[in-house]
Amino acid sequence: MSHHKLFALFLVSATLLGCATTRDAGPKTAVVIGGGQSGAPLARILKSQGYEVRVMVRDPSRVKGLPDGVQVVAGDVTNAASLAAGLKGADYVLSTIGANCVPRKPFAEGGSPADVDYRGIEKLAAASKAAGVRQLVLMSSLGAGDADPKAALNAMCGMVLEWKGRGEASLRASGVPYTIVRPGGLKPFPGQPECSEGKEPLALYSAKESRGPGTVCRADVGLVMAGALGNPAALGKTVNLTADKQLPLEGWRAAWAAIPRD
Repeated sequence: MSHHKLFALFLVSATLLGCATTRDAGPKTAVVIGGGQSGAPLARILKSQGYEVRVMVRDPSRVKGLPDGVQVVAGDVTNAASLAAGLKGADYVLSTIGANCVPRKPFAEGGSPADVDYRGIEKLAAASKAAGVRQLVLMSSLGAGDADPKAALNAMCGMVLEWKGRGEASLRASGVPYTIVRPGGLKPFPGQPECSEGKEPLALYSAKESRGPGTVCRADVGLVMAGALGNPAALGKTVNLTADKQLPLEGWRAAWAAIPRD
């Protein structure tokens, strides 16, 4: 190989290294999809960990309780065209969205589990891939994929578990590096006081295992989702998450490694 070609290769390598170094040098940008009861604590946790945080919601004027410095942008997972601008420059995407289920009341137009939990996640995964996102972390639900119409959540909420399962499958097939977290019943329940992350031991285990129902604080779900970011042991995995007082308080952090990939 000539000296000129060697020098050209050196310049290309140096340029690529410089670009990578520049991208990795500053704070990572994390985009939280949804700013409600689960999205708000997740945004706060990410901000406290040094991320540049952006929250994407349908109506930014309705968002409350976010820490200073969190950017709020408009976007809707049911509208693919609205996602590109909000995901521009994102390193990570974390979705907390789900159809708004009110038992015995019809879903708003475009707001059914099929629209949000399935096709919405499918659109979000495609937009994340197009944006070059490093990892998409999806908050799903314990029991996702259950197609039994008699299952309680399916009966109350338009077969939501089946549609969540389809949304998960679309993410797995998208080619985007992913982690899927399936929490149990989300606390606080109506009428209960707020709960904080890091106060209860957590059981983090493979979604292929069956350990029955359970509950977990929404803020703890955010803590685990944030802990998945950039964690090689969390990539390509679907996990269940519940509180378990029999376990060490911080034991969930080491649990990732023993969980098989999908």
